[in-house]
Amino acid sequence: MQRDTKHELLIKGHALALVHGLGHLTSKVMSDATGFYHFAVTNHYGSIASFREAVKEYGVKNGTMAADLAVRCPRLSPADRKNEILDHAFDQAVADGLSKVTRASVATALGISDGLISRYFGTVLGLRDAVLAKAVVSQHVDVVADAIELDMNIHHVPPDLVTRAREIIAA
Repeated sequence: MQRDTKHELLIKGHALALVHGLGHLTSKVMSDATGFYHFAVTNHYGSIASFREAVKEYGVKNGTMAADLAVRCPRLSPADRKNEILDHAFDQAVADGLSKVTRASVATALGISDGLISRYFGTVLGLRDAVLAKAVVSQHVDVVADAIELDMNIHHVPPDLVTRAREIIAA
């Protein structure tokens, strides 16, 4: 029997929101709680904000949340917010390719403004450079291969990783 991912996300999100608040619900939290892929929430609900609203409506319908409950995101420290953005951008690069990582796509998925991403990473190239650096640390060859195809500066990438990435491109 096939799992109903959307419904399962809603039920689990509701349970988590009752304990931690609606602002606690992020793609990462839901992925950790359900075992679903990081993009499951945005695939089914469009954005984190829409998911939070759906959880709120579910809670109101079931009498467990007040209709006037505010949906607020937790205030993260600048370092935590930057790490959240980078982690999501890296996950997106792994799943969809580095070329799909944009300020708008990451901002929409996290329910934040793209200006906040600009604050931490500047341009989309700055964001992609940070993703590439994380890929080098984690030895993720596919992201390095994407960077080569995008003609990004790879001077800091170890030669063995570049060689393996070029083999992937050639295949």
